[in-house]
Amino acid sequence: MNEISKLTVVTDDAVAPDGEILEIVEILVEFHEGRHPRHGKVYRVLIDQHVIDFDHDKVRVREMLLRAGRDPAAGWVLYEILHGREIRLDPEHIVHLRRHGLERFVTRQDLVTIDVNQIPKQVRPGCWVVAALKAAVDVPPAKVLAEIKPDGTFDNLNNDARIEIRGGEKFISHARRGGSS
Repeated sequence: MNEISKLTVVTDDAVAPDGEILEIVEILVEFHEGRHPRHGKVYRVLIDQHVIDFDHDKVRVREMLLRAGRDPAAGWVLYEILHGREIRLDPEHIVHLRRHGLERFVTRQDLVTIDVNQIPKQVRPGCWVVAALKAAVDVPPAKVLAEIKPDGTFDNLNNDARIEIRGGEKFISHARRGGSS
């Protein structure tokens, strides 16, 4: 039976004599099963033509996006390229990197179209604070943003209110109308 003569502990990982990083839990499991601990492995993927290495064989899509410099909160989505087709992956999906060969992924910022003053604007879907939405669609902070309801009525939105954007919403901006004292 081979022995590991030296094992250096680095935070929660261990470094084998050849410099490979191993998780301590994996080492203990393999030791208790009477097996020689295997060497750590680097899993290499290609995201937007950039090589990124992971030291675990399972990675959450959210972590992959962040490692690629793409924030999922800003509407970035990861697509896996499989047999020439792009497959959209949910941010909470776990990707298994043990598959054969170099895995390829692309990122895209998914945007939807809304109308502001009858001008189409592209924004990320999701929950917005109205003040941030106004800034994203070039509505001056001093103006009021009003949502045009399907029945044609207007609903003035407070700057600190939240609104869910799905695409297809219509808005109009107008000057504030204040009362005098």
